[in-house]
Amino acid sequence: MKHRSIRLRVLTCLTVSAALCGCHPTNPLDRKIMASSPIDFVWWRTDASGSLDREQWRDFDEAIQEIKFRMMIDHVASGGAAVDKATRDRINGRTVREVLTIGYTSMLDRLNIERAEAIKVITTNARLVTRPGDTASADYLLKKRKAQSDVLEVILEKMRQAETKLKIYDPTFAVKRPDPPPATPTEETPDFEPPVRLR
Repeated sequence: MKHRSIRLRVLTCLTVSAALCGCHPTNPLDRKIMASSPIDFVWWRTDASGSLDREQWRDFDEAIQEIKFRMMIDHVASGGAAVDKATRDRINGRTVREVLTIGYTSMLDRLNIERAEAIKVITTNARLVTRPGDTASADYLLKKRKAQSDVLEVILEKMRQAETKLKIYDPTFAVKRPDPPPATPTEETPDFEPPVRLR
């Protein structure tokens, strides 16, 4: 009976000690974020500083920035202080993994919109043709198409990077391949009809 009482006291002490020390999950990505106030978030980051490696912190900060963008795009908040508060409300009590997933999913959604806009511009300009012999306009149009194609490639590369991050942080993530961009007209690819001539 005496030994049982001692064991019970030891277990109670260990439980209280663990609660005071604030036990954390083995995987730092499953650690919950405390961000009910600016100071709470600062303290949480300080306490968690050694849990995540440099790349994970870089990804976390990128995800937070993307969540802030989303708050502004969706008109949830405007102005630095209001956006910060809305972002903290969004992440408070969530795990690091959840915040990374939210951030990179938002990034992918935003980039997909940018991709659609870029393809729309490329498709419109693909219908343009120049007058025969107007080399200046032809050169300008060629440069314009090249620049727009480069912009689209940058967007697609950023989408690939966001997908890679989501594969790391979200085991359930499945890549949904968007439609391929339209081909830029070349000598082998005729212009779309009806053509619009540059004047």
